[in-house]
Amino acid sequence: LVGLLIAVIGVVLDRRNIALKRSEARFRTIFEQAGVGVAFIDSRTGVIRRINKRYCDIVGYTVDEMMDSKTFQEITHPEDLGEDLRLFQQVKDGVTRGFDMKKRYYHRDGSIVWVNLTVSPTWQVGEAQQYHIAVVEDITERIRAQEHEQELEQQLLQSQKIESLGTLAGGIAHDFNNIIHAILGYTALAAESGTSNSQLLASCLEGIETGGKRAAKLVEQILAFSRKGGVETSSLNLREQVEEAIQFLRSTMPATIELVSN
Repeated sequence: LVGLLIAVIGVVLDRRNIALKRSEARFRTIFEQAGVGVAFIDSRTGVIRRINKRYCDIVGYTVDEMMDSKTFQEITHPEDLGEDLRLFQQVKDGVTRGFDMKKRYYHRDGSIVWVNLTVSPTWQVGEAQQYHIAVVEDITERIRAQEHEQELEQQLLQSQKIESLGTLAGGIAHDFNNIIHAILGYTALAAESGTSNSQLLASCLEGIETGGKRAAKLVEQILAFSRKGGVETSSLNLREQVEEAIQFLRSTMPATIELVSN
């Protein structure tokens, strides 16, 4: 009977060992073939105890190099390390059960690698803190695509600004052209009249003066609009200032744009 019992126990243990080995093999296959980087890290020292190939490919080191000489602190960008450590300390203190963050790693070749990092502890609150799991997804191309899109948006905005400046400059040139033609016209009339027609001469001089004042006013508006004029402290009638600004803008805007004021 004892022999039979021992045999049964042996069969049960063999089956358990077989099931355990199969389970370990499945885990090893999942671990090694995962599409994301996975690492088991010593929670006290930051030393990597186990790491899959995908993680190593992301940072450019071999499995042996990561296991023998690297810690996550060494390969983390300094600007992201403080937040990483702060969030992990909350996990160690039992404040949170894990965290997610975007961070940068230094690749072996010196380039920057952006990843989504997810950290989970392998211990329960009150247990000894031994290991935690770090899962990383390479999002470098996604970040670069976003940066490229932002660059294109900035270029478009700059192009629109330049186009607006061109429209503004064209409007100003048009106004100055009208003023200059008026001044030149009155000057020509004054020269032709000489002193024989004092009334015409006075009218021409008045027109020249008016044109000069219009030109001076336009320059004043341009300086105020660009905020490059001298700073003077004085009381202002805001309604008058707004009306002058609107008048100036209307004279420089294309006819396709309608400026409405209340």
